[in-house]
Amino acid sequence: MIENRFEGSRAYEVGARVLGVRTTLRVRSFELGILVEQVLPENPRRLGWTVSNRGGYYIELSHDRALLPGGGLLLTGEGGSASMVVTEDGETVGYAVYGVAVGSPSTIYVMEVVGL
Repeated sequence: MIENRFEGSRAYEVGARVLGVRTTLRVRSFELGILVEQVLPENPRRLGWTVSNRGGYYIELSHDRALLPGGGLLLTGEGGSASMVVTEDGETVGYAVYGVAVGSPSTIYVMEVVGL
């Protein structure tokens, strides 16, 4: 059954058919500091996520908080991004993600798709 907000959306229909579940989008933006913090909590219903670094400094991301700083995925300033989707990355999509800004706080944009 299609939600009213997506009535007529072929992309939503195909996604629901392929994944077997209805989905919703969650977005937020916040300042990531120079101390390690959680960017995404563990969520086994998450189907995909994207993090974009909108600030001017590097940030690092990792599923393992102990690797930060110095051992995570490095996202450049002013648009560097990382993403995961369940059809490519499997269960790791639902794992918690931690982050830290390198040098100075940086604003990040976080988008996740979650099964309803």
